[in-house]
Amino acid sequence: MTTKPVDIRHVIQDIGALIARNEDPATHYYTYFVQEPELCNPILDFLITLPDNDDETERTLYSASIFAIDICISHLQTAEENGNKYAARFMQQVMTHLT
Repeated sequence: MTTKPVDIRHVIQDIGALIARNEDPATHYYTYFVQEPELCNPILDFLITLPDNDDETERTLYSASIFAIDICISHLQTAEENGNKYAARFMQQVMTHLT
């Protein structure tokens, strides 16, 4: 869908830095995930790689990942409810990826 690849790690780190400063993510961050809800699986993969500790940086990266996944899933769910078969199939893939 996009013409240039998105560096998920970099975007999540940027969003995490904003969260750490108690700032709202800029609207251009939403655009990545609304236009490319398929980024959900790579974000899940990134989330899985985060260490399981109580480090502040890791918590903000976790929060940023959940923020991004929430946008992706919301967009997919809306498309699925509107009869988009691709979104329905991809949503099933995401759910499988979660298990």
